Amino acid sequence: MSEEILQAPRLLGDSNPTPAVGASRDAAGRAEVSRLGRAWSTLAWSVCAGLIGGMLFGAVLAVVAGWPYRFAMPLRQWSDALSYSALVHGVMWTLHGAIAATLFAAVIVASRRVRASTIPGALGLAFLIAGATGFLVWYAAADAGVVAASELTRGWWAFLLGYWLVMTAACYTVIHLVARTRLAGGARRLGRIAFWPAAGLLAICLAIQWFERPSLASASPTWSPAPAAATQSPPDRPNVVLVVLDTQRADRLGCYGYPRPTTPRLDAFAKDAVVFENCVSPAIWTLPSHASMFTGLFPSEHGANWHHLWVDGKFPTAAEILKKAGYQTMGLTNNTFIGTLTNLSRGFDGFIQPWAIQWVRGNLLYDLLARALYPGHHIGTWLGVATHQDNGGKYTNQLVARFLEQRDPARPFFMFINYMEPHEPYRPPLPHRRVFIKPEEIENSYRLAWWYKRFQYSLLKRDDYTPAELDLLNRTYDAETRLQDDYVGELLQMLAARVPLDDTLIIVTADHGESLGDHHIIGHGWCVYETLTHVPLIVRYPRRLPPGRRTDLVQTVDVFPTMLDAASGRAVTSQSTFGRSLLSPPGEAPVAAMTTASSPSTAASGDLVGRVVVTERTAPQDPGLDEVQRIDTRFNRVPYEGKIRAVRQGPWKYIVWDDGREELYNLARDPGELTNEIDAHRPISQRLAEQLQGWLGKSKAFKDATPLKGQRRLDDESRRRLRALGYL
Repeated sequence: MSEEILQAPRLLGDSNPTPAVGASRDAAGRAEVSRLGRAWSTLAWSVCAGLIGGMLFGAVLAVVAGWPYRFAMPLRQWSDALSYSALVHGVMWTLHGAIAATLFAAVIVASRRVRASTIPGALGLAFLIAGATGFLVWYAAADAGVVAASELTRGWWAFLLGYWLVMTAACYTVIHLVARTRLAGGARRLGRIAFWPAAGLLAICLAIQWFERPSLASASPTWSPAPAAATQSPPDRPNVVLVVLDTQRADRLGCYGYPRPTTPRLDAFAKDAVVFENCVSPAIWTLPSHASMFTGLFPSEHGANWHHLWVDGKFPTAAEILKKAGYQTMGLTNNTFIGTLTNLSRGFDGFIQPWAIQWVRGNLLYDLLARALYPGHHIGTWLGVATHQDNGGKYTNQLVARFLEQRDPARPFFMFINYMEPHEPYRPPLPHRRVFIKPEEIENSYRLAWWYKRFQYSLLKRDDYTPAELDLLNRTYDAETRLQDDYVGELLQMLAARVPLDDTLIIVTADHGESLGDHHIIGHGWCVYETLTHVPLIVRYPRRLPPGRRTDLVQTVDVFPTMLDAASGRAVTSQSTFGRSLLSPPGEAPVAAMTTASSPSTAASGDLVGRVVVTERTAPQDPGLDEVQRIDTRFNRVPYEGKIRAVRQGPWKYIVWDDGREELYNLARDPGELTNEIDAHRPISQRLAEQLQGWLGKSKAFKDATPLKGQRRLDDESRRRLRALGYL
């Protein structure tokens, strides 16, 4: 019977036509019922195989990906990662099995010749194996840099379809042969028994994800420092907390005059701290900017750039110095460019990259959905919610709480935290989008989440974005800023509850800003305009810096001497000639507010007095230039491959390119840098050019005959993260 062919009986030659016709109809009816039953069984078994196999597949992926971080991940993080991975993979493979089985079921129903020995369970398992192995083949090819796989071209989809068909046939043949043995009955019983536990686990995973779902914090926070803890660090050895808001524009914070409610928590904290209104970053991207904060050196002095992803060990970092002074040191970063890859993890007793733990939650499926759905804008609200991935802020705060509970309260600590929420791609959760985006625009905000055309827009100057789309991108950036503010507010609450705040130096700043269509640029590269160089700087240390606002020019290279000054109780000479402590000298009356001629808002149009500050772009982001060169071979990349420097004094900002181009702006009357006044004010530009030459003469230029010496090769995980951030 296993080889019997189900078909209507032959009528020719039958000696009894009338009964034969009735028998024929009965046989046809039985065949039709058999086909329908077999089609339904194929669908049911395929869905069952997809659910069970997908959840196992996702759970195994999460365990493998999270195993290196098993000692850093508490139970809550494991439950979140395992439940999400099992849930999304279970849903994915269930849909895959249902779609494939529906097609085969249609063939079974429509066919007049179907083998009775067709085993629905074998088909379902074959679909699962073919789909899973095809998925892994794609991922391996994309991770190896195969362009067709990375860009998911039509040819690649055709290849995967052919692979899937061949693999399905091969797997079904093998499983069919095995199923004909005595194992068949046991397999059927096991499938029926396993379905209900899998369904129960699915419900548990849904419950965990519902509990862990993103939520919007209150828009009316209060900042009330708690009384000092019973066990304190010595007053002359304060705790030091450095919080860097990666890619955060200063003009998008409420305490810097932004009208939208992006930072209610940080604004409340700022009222009890010092807000430096005119802080300038020495660099325009992550590595050189963080290296400057960690060492007090300018990019041309420490040498860390795109061509030299390494901070030389001869430059001691703040973490190393504070550790030698007896501090407990803890680092938490969500940017790959800060850590062992670049030698910036030196001096930390513990250094964790929460983004890597977050990657455990998304696994490989997130990468596929990002590549397949976002580039073609084939994503909307529901898929956006399902594929939302936190940039590490959530896990960061969980790890901060763990550190504050386990630290030695009798010793001071230094804690560095990097939040990545405002960094592209912009994928804030739905509750935060709703604050800034109209309901009818929510759907499109998901489609614009990834800036696949930013290189063409920025370097080829193509109008790939309409004004409405740029406005939507700006509002999505605001939503990310609001999400980050929730995390920062939670961090500040934890500090207020667990440490003596008056004996804690808290510094909140950013490494650089972001261009959001300004000057026809998207991202952080290829210019030194205020959108990238003006960063927030908020400092709280009431013992030597009472609350207020300061308008004098400062730079984030000042963070290094400020931290060491607070820790030692005396002014410290920076490794660089230019960094200076922002604290009032010990024993002197602290000055909280300052208004000088170096402020663009107060200086007369012709004043060139006060501190000189400099921003450098010492090396371009080569991947962006390479991408544009591939798109348009006529593109002239030479102007973007040289150095760019900007020097500020008073209200004036002078920019000079390696190819001789010059720009001059008066920020007091032209904060958007829209009118180049180089020809109208030559004497001012010449004086600023002289200031820059004098600055260069005093700087300690980094010299290394082997610029790649000591640089680590990118591991697979770092490469995936950099690709997800748009660097590769």
